[in-house]
Amino acid sequence: MTTTISQQAHDELWQEAEATTPLMTAREQSNQWDWICQYPPTLGQGLIQRIQLREGICLWIKDYQLHDDLLVGDSDYFQGLGYVFFTRGIHL
Repeated sequence: MTTTISQQAHDELWQEAEATTPLMTAREQSNQWDWICQYPPTLGQGLIQRIQLREGICLWIKDYQLHDDLLVGDSDYFQGLGYVFFTRGIHL
């Protein structure tokens, strides 16, 4: 089954997750270069971490499992160029 939500609803879920994630330490909260957040529990479980390597270049580490396939409604939304590497499991 696929869950479909709007871009606005997706953004709101992430804002709520960021506000309630207990994993942020004082160092992480004061450091604009590193960020870690628990995946929004209504969509899945796991963690996402961003490490800014330099201005405009970020390393994202994503370790999460969705409850269902996810389709975010705004097809015009562009997040930039990315490469994906899987380190374990079977990915389709």
